[in-house]
Amino acid sequence: MRRRRRSDSFDDDDFRFKRDRTEPDTIESLIYRIGFKDLSNIERDIGELASVILADIPKNGESLLKVLSNCVKNVPERILIYATLVGLLNLKNRSFVGQLIELLQRDLKDAIRSASFEDAKYIVLFLSISVNCYTVQQASILGLYENFAEVTLDAGRSSQSRTDWYTYTILYGLPYSGHLLAAHDPSALNDILGTLEVYMAKRQCPHVSLLRVWESDDPHPQEDYLDCLWAQICNLRNGGWVEKVTWRLYDSFPSLKEHGQPHKLSPLTPPDYDAEVIYPLPSVIFRMFDYTDVIDQDESEIVPGSELLPDGGAKFSKEAPVLPGAHTIERFLIDEHLAILMNNLSFNRVMCAKALLGLKTRAKVALDYMIIEAVFAGMFHLPRPPVQHGNLLFYGSLLIQLCHEASNTIPLVLAQATEVLFERLDNMKPVCIGRFIEWFSYHLSNYQLQWSWKEWSSSLTLDPMSPQKRLITETLCRLIRFSYFENVKRLLPKSFYILLPPQPTVINKYESNPDLPSARAFFRLVDSIRARLEPQTVLRIAETASQSRGRRRSISEPFDNDGVIRDNEEKDEDDESSDDSHSDHSDVERRGKSPIDTIPLSDPEFDELNDSEPAKQDIRARLKARRRILRESAMKRKLKMLSEDNIDEEMDTKDDSIEKLPFNTTQAPELSPGVTNLAIELFYSAMLISGHKTISHTFAFIKKYAAVIRTLTSTVEAQVEALHVIQAVWANNPQMIVIITEHMCRVGLIDPEAVVRWAYSPIMTTLTDDSVNLNSANARPKILDFYVWECLSRTLIRVGRRVARITGRLELAKETMELDRRRSPYCTPDQDDADHGGLDGNNGFFKNQKILYLGDLKSEIDEG
Repeated sequence: MRRRRRSDSFDDDDFRFKRDRTEPDTIESLIYRIGFKDLSNIERDIGELASVILADIPKNGESLLKVLSNCVKNVPERILIYATLVGLLNLKNRSFVGQLIELLQRDLKDAIRSASFEDAKYIVLFLSISVNCYTVQQASILGLYENFAEVTLDAGRSSQSRTDWYTYTILYGLPYSGHLLAAHDPSALNDILGTLEVYMAKRQCPHVSLLRVWESDDPHPQEDYLDCLWAQICNLRNGGWVEKVTWRLYDSFPSLKEHGQPHKLSPLTPPDYDAEVIYPLPSVIFRMFDYTDVIDQDESEIVPGSELLPDGGAKFSKEAPVLPGAHTIERFLIDEHLAILMNNLSFNRVMCAKALLGLKTRAKVALDYMIIEAVFAGMFHLPRPPVQHGNLLFYGSLLIQLCHEASNTIPLVLAQATEVLFERLDNMKPVCIGRFIEWFSYHLSNYQLQWSWKEWSSSLTLDPMSPQKRLITETLCRLIRFSYFENVKRLLPKSFYILLPPQPTVINKYESNPDLPSARAFFRLVDSIRARLEPQTVLRIAETASQSRGRRRSISEPFDNDGVIRDNEEKDEDDESSDDSHSDHSDVERRGKSPIDTIPLSDPEFDELNDSEPAKQDIRARLKARRRILRESAMKRKLKMLSEDNIDEEMDTKDDSIEKLPFNTTQAPELSPGVTNLAIELFYSAMLISGHKTISHTFAFIKKYAAVIRTLTSTVEAQVEALHVIQAVWANNPQMIVIITEHMCRVGLIDPEAVVRWAYSPIMTTLTDDSVNLNSANARPKILDFYVWECLSRTLIRVGRRVARITGRLELAKETMELDRRRSPYCTPDQDDADHGGLDGNNGFFKNQKILYLGDLKSEIDEG
C-alpha cells in the first residue's frame, strides 16, 4: 500500500522543534545539540559527550539507542559528528554499539518497506561513513552495495524509479567509503560499478525536458541527477578516490584506526517490487554558475590561479576561492550538504543562513556562489520546491537573511545571479519565470525598490510579449500588492511609468455612463445591498431588470401591453397583429417618450414598500436623488446636441427633437465581455462595488447573498459569466480577482470546473481591445497574465487536496465494511450479508448506511 513520504509526516516538525529547543543539559539534549553552534572545540566536546554516554548506558541504554538512531535519520547535516561519536563509543563499549548497528539495520529494512526513502538513504550514508571510524566492516558495506546493485539486473520487471533509487543510494555513499573499499577489495568494488555502468548505459531519461529550468544547454547543460552523479563518481574513481572538501573529523582521533573493532552487518535483501510503493521522483541538476563567473570582490576580476580541468572545472588555488567543476565530486558534496541544511532547517531562516555560511570544508571554494545557486535550485525545482511546506517565502526570507549575515559578499553575488536570470529569460520555463517574479518582487519590497533599473531600460522598447518586459510588468504589479501604487511610482524611475498598471481601483462603468439602460436597476441594487435588504428582494430587482432588457435595446422593437418584448413564437403565430402593435407602439414611443422621460421619479416596485421601515425610506430617498441626477444629465446632453446642430431647423416639434437625440451612440457596452445574462452582470457588479472598500465587506455581502448567487449561477456556464464580471469590475486590481475567486470556490459558490473554463474561454485566449485592461504597451491575451494562472493553480491544489482527503476516508470506510462483514456471525459462504443484511435487521440497516456513506464519498470525489 502507499505510504506517506517523510516530507508528508508531521513528526519531523516535532523532532526539529525538540532537537534545538532550550532545555536542561540532559544527555538527550546534549546529543541533539552537539556541533550545532560551535565547532571550534568539537573534538573536545565529542570526547566529553562520549564519556557521559558511557556512564549512563547501564541506566538508560535503550533510550540512548533510540536517540542516536533518530539523530542519524533526522540530523543528516551532522552525521559526520555522530559517526565519530559512535566510533569512540565502540572503543569502550562494543556491545552497545553492536546493538545500535542492529537497530539501524532494522530501521533500514522498515524504512524501505514503508517507503521512507530519505531515512533509508541517511542510514546507508551513516554506515558508509562508519567504515572510516572502523565501526562497520568494509566487506559488509560491499555486501550491502552488491545487494542493492542486483536490483538493477531485473530492471525490466520493476519501475525505473525503483532501480534509480537503489543506484543513487550506492553512489551517494561511495564518496565517503570508496577509498577504503578500493584498498580492501578492488575487484568487488569494480564488479559493483560495472553492474551500475550497464544499467546507466540503457537507462532512459524522458523526464529531463519536463523538469529542466533552462530550455537550452548553453552555457550550462541541464543534466539528469543520476547521470550527473555517475559522471562525478567516474571522475572520482579515475582520480584514485581522492576528494578535497569533506571534513574528516574522524582523522582527529587516531585511536579509531588503531584500536577500532568493526562490526559485521547482516545480509539485507531488498523487498520485491510493489507497484503501489511510490519512489522518489527524478530531478534535473540546476546550474547557473561556472568557474568563469567567480569574481574577486576586491579586484572585480576572475580569480587567478584557476587552471582549466578536462571536464570544464578548475583546479583549486591557494590564493583565492574557486568554483568546482560541474562533474567533480566536490561540487556534489557541497551542493548536497547545502540542500540538506536548507531542507532540514527551513523552520528557522536565521539558523539556516548561519549554517550555510559556516559550512566547514577542507578546500577554499567559492561558497557564496554555491549558496546562491543552491537557493535558486530549490526555488526553481520542478514540479515543486523540495522544502516541506513548498512555499517560496522561505527562499525569499533566507536570501534576505543571507544578505544581512554576509553583507560584503552575498548582495553582490545575488545581484550577479539576478542579471544572469534576467538575460536568460528567453530560455526559462514559464513556471520558473513566475517563481522568479514572486521572489524578485518580494526582495525589492524589502529594500525600497533599490535596483539598477537603468540597466534594464532597453527592455522598454521590446515586444509586449517578450519575457523581459513581462517580468518587469508583473513585478510592478506584485510590488503594488506589497506596498501601494503611489509609493511604487515614487520609487520607480520615470522611464518605467509606461509599464505601471493602472491604480488598483474598482471599475464602475455605471458611474461614468449613467445613461446606460440598466443604470437605474444597478443603482437600485447597490442601495438595496448596502441597506442589507433580504436576498429575495435583491433577486427580484435583478431578475426584473433582466426581463425588461429587451425594451431597452431599441425604441422600435415590439412591446406588449405590459411593456415586455414579445417572444419570437408569439410573433410567428400572429404576424399581422404583431405588425399593428409594432406600428402603434412605435408611434407612441416617438410621440410621448424621450430617453429623458424614461427615467421616472417614482418606482412602482418600491412604492409598494412599507413606509414605516426606515431602511426602505432611505432607499426611496436615494433612488429619487439618483433619478433626478440622471434626468439632469440627460437634459444637458440633449441641449449640447441641439446646440451643435441647427436648432431653428431641428426644433419644429418636440417629437422631432427627441427622435433625433443620439441617446445610445456613445454608450459603454451594457454587458461585460463574455457575459450574456444581465441579471448576473447587475447583481455581481452591484455586490462587488458595494463592498469594494475592504475585503471583509466583500466577503460579508457574498455570505449574506449566497442564496442569490446560487440562484443566478446554478450552472457552470453562469458561473463562468460571473467570473467575467468579477474580472471586469476588478480589472485594475488582479489581487482581488484571485482573492474573491478563491473565497467563492472555498465556500462552494463557484465550481472548480468554472474556473478552468473561464481561464480558457475565448475572451481570455484572444487579444482584444479592452479599455479597462492594462496599458496598450502591455496588451496581450489575458490568459498570459499571471493572476489567471494563480487562480488556476490554487483551484487545482485545493481540488487535489480534497480528493486525497476524501479518498483516504473512502478507503477507510471500505476497510471497515470489509472487517465488519468478515466478523459478522451471519456471513457464510452460502449467504452474503452484504446483499441480504444478515438475520439481524439492525445489522443490515447499518450496512446499508455504510453503503450510502460510500456513495456520498464517491460523489464528492467525482465533484472534486
